Amino acid sequence: MWTALVRQIAVFLITRRGKRVIAFAGAFLLCFTTALLIDSRMYLTAGFTGALAAAALVAFVIQYFRQRTDQRERIRQDAEEAVRRAAAAQARNEKFDKAKSTVADAARSATSSAANIADRARKGISGARDRLSSWRTKK
Repeated sequence: MWTALVRQIAVFLITRRGKRVIAFAGAFLLCFTTALLIDSRMYLTAGFTGALAAAALVAFVIQYFRQRTDQRERIRQDAEEAVRRAAAAQARNEKFDKAKSTVADAARSATSSAANIADRARKGISGARDRLSSWRTKK
């Protein structure tokens, strides 16, 4: 049971969030140590730990603003990528529609050509039948 708990804690501490929690706990511990050292009238050591705590807190603030700007940049890039994908999909659809209309036009042309040929053949056969019947009647 303890092994599973220790394993879960170790996995959490390896993650980015876990490292942030450790760093924040360290900064909090530095602030607490500074308060204890001031209370003990150890001002030089308290000043040093206070400077370390202030540096850690400033680093957290800088990191927060840097993450915000990175997140905004990522959102902007995602929006641009979505626009590019939409344009590519539109171009792909237009190509597909053009190819489909070309095939449909070719099929329509072939159908009309076949209909014209069938119509001419029918007219030719009826004309031949008329000529044949007129030839029979001449005798």
